[in-house]
Amino acid sequence: ALPWPFAGAGLSFLPKPGRWMNWVKYIFGIIILMMSFWYGYSAYILLSYNKQTGSEIDEEGWFHSLPVAFAEADKTGKSLFVDFWASWCSSCKKMEKTTLRDENVVKKLEGYVKVKFNATNLRDPAVQKILQKTGVKGLPTYLILRKNK
Repeated sequence: ALPWPFAGAGLSFLPKPGRWMNWVKYIFGIIILMMSFWYGYSAYILLSYNKQTGSEIDEEGWFHSLPVAFAEADKTGKSLFVDFWASWCSSCKKMEKTTLRDENVVKKLEGYVKVKFNATNLRDPAVQKILQKTGVKGLPTYLILRKNK
């Protein structure tokens, strides 16, 4: 929508090529390299976060395996408290940092066998089967499962 005479005059105001353009090229190259390192580091952190620790229970007493948690619940006679979460779920992370760390909540949960179910990969058939069986429609979801007597 700019009239042609103004466009022609505007081109004369652009800076002329020279040595300074090489410096601009180098600066942009450094910025691109720094960004690639940043994205690579971020990917490494995300991928390492999802790996299982190899332990069935963490330092706070949360199980990471449903079968092991069910066996513990049978052994102790306690009900099961299941936390369905995902690494991409911002509400799950907020609940983990606030509500699940609250002293009153921690005391209440001592009467349960606590298990965290990682539903990060919703396309995994095993995850789909458990979510469907428990009726979980969204995350985070918390269930208390009692043993039938």
